[in-house]
Amino acid sequence: MASRSAWNLDPLMPANWNVYRFDYARYMALRPLLSVAESVDAFADVEADARMEVILDALAGGELTPLEARHATLEALCCLGTPLPLDRSFARLISAAGRREAAEPAAEAIGKLLAGGKNLEPWLLPSSGFAGLLTPEETLALHRDFAAVLKRGGAGGRRTRSGGLLGGLRSFFRYLLDRNPRPEDVLRLFGELVALAAKRGEGVALVAA
Repeated sequence: MASRSAWNLDPLMPANWNVYRFDYARYMALRPLLSVAESVDAFADVEADARMEVILDALAGGELTPLEARHATLEALCCLGTPLPLDRSFARLISAAGRREAAEPAAEAIGKLLAGGKNLEPWLLPSSGFAGLLTPEETLALHRDFAAVLKRGGAGGRRTRSGGLLGGLRSFFRYLLDRNPRPEDVLRLFGELVALAAKRGEGVALVAA
């Protein structure tokens, strides 16, 4: 029997996040250099990329600390696609879902991600924007468990079309901006993002907005 312990919101957690698919293989390749990078020269050795030039300039000008530059580098090089914005209404929905035994595994996994620090190694702490990540294995497990979160008694609501994020991001963001979707709709979009990441062998990353 599962414990059915609801996940409680931490009042100190961020109010808003962006969630991305995460290139975990690239992260592991960057990790040896990035984990010890402290100077501009060290960050320059991480990867030659136009986005890194912006980070290097900010680091050289004192606008970023080395810790902040590590977080910025991960977001620039490993976060994939257009992010899905989340807020505390999403967190409350996940907390409520965790009270149901069938949904508890997925709700607990999402709750730990939202709480911050998930899978962040010491060289990424304290968190500075990049809030946490799920490995590909954890993402696949979340995808398998996520259907139970959507099974809410009497929850009708608008369903995203078949394909969702697997289709066009342009129509997806038009829906987000024009329709002001309810938390239940964002929950379904989150599930589609996780499904796409799981299908491609990727992880999921959370960045404080």
